[in-house]
Amino acid sequence: MATIIGPVFTIVNFYLNQYEIIEAFCENKEKPELNCNGNCHLSKELNKQIDKVPNQEINHLNLSIFLTTAYNDIKSV
Repeated sequence: MATIIGPVFTIVNFYLNQYEIIEAFCENKEKPELNCNGNCHLSKELNKQIDKVPNQEINHLNLSIFLTTAYNDIKSV
């Protein structure tokens, strides 16, 4: 359960500070047509956390990544 807190915090922090993260970490500033909006940075941060998690807890993290993807899909509508 404790391993879910890290990714959830990362996701919440990302959405609360998305514009600052885009300015500081976006690799695609020169390609606005990609509409990355910092999601590549969020993905990298979540992958770093997943690499530290024991295999039996990966399913919980997959849920948090699924929720992030679902949120992005809903937001784009």
